[in-house]
Amino acid sequence: MVFGTGPVVQFVLWTLVAFSIGSWGIILYKLRQISQARRQSQRFTAICPFIGLFGTACGIVTTFLGLSAARPSYIQAAALGIAAAVITTAVALIAAIPAQMFYKTS
Repeated sequence: MVFGTGPVVQFVLWTLVAFSIGSWGIILYKLRQISQARRQSQRFTAICPFIGLFGTACGIVTTFLGLSAARPSYIQAAALGIAAAVITTAVALIAAIPAQMFYKTS
């Protein structure tokens, strides 16, 4: 049916086929990009709780260091001990965040 038509019609039909193939190539390429972006988004979503915990740990350290500097008493000894514990939590989070980011599940 196509081969029995004139040269202009055949040119238009083959041009449409070529653009159709090109369009499907673009669609498949974009789907692959979306899949990669989704995986990266899942990675960052997985570390969000760690980042929140890290901010909390830094805030608690600042508070206890301020308490220990403000009033010399028994609270000073407790504040320094708690601050040391929270500092170790912050250091552990510094190690955990990159490990979670670059951990590949697939």
